[in-house]
Amino acid sequence: MSGQEIQKLNDNVLALPLPAAFERRTFNSPALNTSLLDPNADSLLLETSYFIRSGDTYFIEEINDTDTTFAFQVDFRVNDTVKMVTVIDDYFAYDDGEADFAAGINQRGGQLAYRFVANERALLTHIDINFPFVQQAGEPIELLVWSDLDNNPESILFQNSYGVLRPEGINDLRSYELDSPVYVQDTFYIGFAQATNEFLGVGLDKNNDSSTNMFYNVSGEWRPNEFVTGSFLMRPRFDKEVAANSNGSGGDAVPLIEVFPNPSEDRFFIAAPINQLEVYDNYGHRRPYLMEKVDGGVWIDLSKNKNGIYLLKFLNGAKPEAKRVILKGN
Repeated sequence: MSGQEIQKLNDNVLALPLPAAFERRTFNSPALNTSLLDPNADSLLLETSYFIRSGDTYFIEEINDTDTTFAFQVDFRVNDTVKMVTVIDDYFAYDDGEADFAAGINQRGGQLAYRFVANERALLTHIDINFPFVQQAGEPIELLVWSDLDNNPESILFQNSYGVLRPEGINDLRSYELDSPVYVQDTFYIGFAQATNEFLGVGLDKNNDSSTNMFYNVSGEWRPNEFVTGSFLMRPRFDKEVAANSNGSGGDAVPLIEVFPNPSEDRFFIAAPINQLEVYDNYGHRRPYLMEKVDGGVWIDLSKNKNGIYLLKFLNGAKPEAKRVILKGN
């Protein structure tokens, strides 16, 4: 923050009638003139300060006939000012960046979804999530982006497998890059499905409540949140450089190649005619596989490998693709 004053929204406006003791009252102000902001700035930290000239000063220790003694260590004026910093950057967030608690579910296949609204068409490139517990690192999850929670496969804009990244600190949001960025507009949802029955906690900010934007699915049916108050440390992020270089800037996102079932105990079907396949484990080592070409795609057999997350790299025609899959044998 530069400390530069942008605009005075209210200046010496009288509060009439005068507020009574312990009274609650709402004070409104004009909206900030956005034309005063730099439209070419990469980000903006906007500090808004509201204060009341109440006449308070320091605590009075003593009054005598000749003088008044103040206790300068007690300044009542600090109660007359409220400051708030608004971050305008390349992501949406309901949270304040601090995980006061954690919330989640403990059912294999359970899903969490978080609702956002994009007023303009934007290219979603990353999902940032705070999984605060280090023991969760490496747990397999499927990240998803939906246009609607109607259980219609066409509403799934993105789906791929990842491993939970180890946090560097209790409030650390780790970034998960989407292999295939997708365009979103109006209402959309980000979230994940878990592959464990253990509790998979997401950082929860208790100072801001966006609980009406939370949804969960543990039985095949989406339900609105009724149990958690607060805001997940889970954010959609947009990269304008990627968007500027995207071939889909004027049309719909390229349809995703389906890989199913995922997770699987042995085989995965890739619904595309692929070639030059390579399979890598979580450590970047190549792993063995068997491939069978059939009508509509190929079957990939990973049964000779241990359970875990694997990266499939292949060519779809001349276009390189990468998909993560979860192998979970008996």
